[in-house]
Amino acid sequence: MLWFIVWSVLVVATLGGCFLLWRRLYHAARATMVEVDRGAGVFAGLTDQVEALRDGSEPFVVQPGLSHDPVTARARVIELRKERQLRKDRRRRAHSGTYERWDAYGR
Repeated sequence: MLWFIVWSVLVVATLGGCFLLWRRLYHAARATMVEVDRGAGVFAGLTDQVEALRDGSEPFVVQPGLSHDPVTARARVIELRKERQLRKDRRRRAHSGTYERWDAYGR
């Protein structure tokens, strides 16, 4: 009789534990599917925006890097160097502002 009670308690406890585990997994799976659905909606909206931007933009035209004419090639190289220097200066200004903010936190 004692063993019957022990085994009955073990079986009932196991079934209760299985139920609690199943309930937790069910709620986690349901929450995951809600997030997947929300992510799919965001992805669809992003796809629509990309398509709208792609339709409204001009097609990319490949320009030759250097031509066979030395004068044109030199002018193009000078233009590219100026553009690179402008980007470099812009980055330097942005980085110096960031470093100043970091220094202000450190003080």
